[in-house]
Amino acid sequence: GNAPAAVDRPYRVYIDWVTKHDQSTDREFWRTKLAGFTATTPLPFDQADGNADGFDQRDTVLPTSITAKLRALAVREDLSLNTIVMSAWALLLARYSGESDIVFGATKTTRRGTIPDADSIAGLFLATIPVRISVLPDTPVHDWLNQMRAEWLSLRGHEHLPLVDIKQVSELPSATSLFDTLVVFENY
Repeated sequence: GNAPAAVDRPYRVYIDWVTKHDQSTDREFWRTKLAGFTATTPLPFDQADGNADGFDQRDTVLPTSITAKLRALAVREDLSLNTIVMSAWALLLARYSGESDIVFGATKTTRRGTIPDADSIAGLFLATIPVRISVLPDTPVHDWLNQMRAEWLSLRGHEHLPLVDIKQVSELPSATSLFDTLVVFENY
């Protein structure tokens, strides 16, 4: 479709909305969402690779044939590719960490439900938020994918609370991070 017409409104209007937004409901949402989560989901890695700070990034380009199969799965299951990628990451993270209650970070668009004409304003409308999900063995793929979609949709409207504030309402010790891994899905 056609891109929305440019609106003569500065990005500052959105920043003002975020800073004036009542955060009490969002704080309670995240406190409940993260209740009982007391340790960062680990991703074991080999420190012998010389990467002393423990940070790394991996970019992968899938073959066209695999991408086509993933798109077909998304259409068949009425899901987004983002849901499929997050589901796969959650499953891998659970298997590598040995834990079933996991949290990882994800980027989420924040335009929806904010200010009028947000789709037409140039600026970064993204937030990094935690995604918590239970990975249960023997869950059928269809159910697993729909569980992830439901979890992702449940976060809608609560992505405006800054990550530092989400961390403050969690039960994690102050020096502990909410997550050690971050999924960034770019749909282009």
